[in-house]
Amino acid sequence: MNHHNIDIIKNFADYLTLERGMSANSIEAYTRDVDKLAFYAESVLKNRNFEEITTDELAAFIEWIARLGMKPRSQARILSAVKQLYRYMLFEDMIEDTPADTIQCPKMGMMLPNVLSVEEIDSIEAAIDLSSNEGERNRAIIETLYSCGLRVSELINLKLSDIHLQEGFIKITGKGNKTRIVPISGTALKYINFYIEKMRDHIAINNENKDYLFLNRRGRKLTRVMIFTIVKQLVEAAGIDKNVSPHTFRHSFATHLVEGGADLRAVQEMLGHESIQTTEIYTHLDSSYLRDEILTFHPRSDKRQQILDVTDNLPDDTELLSEDTLHKDSQPEPTTESEPEEEELQDVDDLYNSSADNNSDNDFLEPNYDVINAEEFDDVEELMKMKEEIEHNLPHHS
Repeated sequence: MNHHNIDIIKNFADYLTLERGMSANSIEAYTRDVDKLAFYAESVLKNRNFEEITTDELAAFIEWIARLGMKPRSQARILSAVKQLYRYMLFEDMIEDTPADTIQCPKMGMMLPNVLSVEEIDSIEAAIDLSSNEGERNRAIIETLYSCGLRVSELINLKLSDIHLQEGFIKITGKGNKTRIVPISGTALKYINFYIEKMRDHIAINNENKDYLFLNRRGRKLTRVMIFTIVKQLVEAAGIDKNVSPHTFRHSFATHLVEGGADLRAVQEMLGHESIQTTEIYTHLDSSYLRDEILTFHPRSDKRQQILDVTDNLPDDTELLSEDTLHKDSQPEPTTESEPEEEELQDVDDLYNSSADNNSDNDFLEPNYDVINAEEFDDVEELMKMKEEIEHNLPHHS
């Protein structure tokens, strides 16, 4: 075991914490990736120190991890971590030149993220067992992930004091401890209050976890692993044959907003992306959707002609779907006989609307509620614009 390299990795982690202000999850990912270089230096390069590794040997290291079966995206991530390590060593005068900067990143095709339809999200929520206390919590979790586009780390660290009920916003602490404000739907607030009333108010919570919103039955903050487990179980119960993670709801949030015509800059702000280029991937998703629509419905489309060829050969009395029916996913569902349930939910909405004017015992969020101080944020008008974008373009927002 090369203790010299291990010490450098420990100091590198301290640097990422103190100088770069990275989150614990990011630091863990960086150190896990440079650990692979440390293993390679010890096992393949015969216990070589980081300072002695050449550019050619680093290139051979990337080829080595590729032979292990790692995908180009994983290779690029590891190379990025190694480059950061050597820049740190250069900063600390451990080396005179970095051997990593000239190494080319593996070529990656653009990977479009997995996205759920509104119907699939509804089916996931419908699969939740609401007879259990955890069911109310899990429904609030799914709706908050989707309605606000949160990362899983942002969700588990969400606090009661971050929820600004009357304004309809939540305060999120994202990557690098950067704070942003995101609108939250009335539906998500409704489910959060159900969870607080039926579960959270009835468990013993120690002072350390008192302000965290989502807790387990022992009154402790939920972990990332637990959120992944909840999502996996619900997706299986809903019978959805997709690779779905908590992050899939974030992708779905952004995609549905862009499909609905939301301003890309507003989506960028709500997701907390530093670069607009990161957000632009959702325009590619929307382009794929538009392409499918054109292929199916444009008069010059070969695919449309194939559909017409098939229908021309059907018996005369065959009932055909109209194009309006083919577009039914984008239209409102017809009213069903389940209206009484909707009326019950409306009563809860009334409770929210009146919560600022009374001290009802049902106003569960009120004790931790504090009004947003507009001076903390750069542009209040921008916040209101973001809220309007979600209200107009996100299907679940009400």
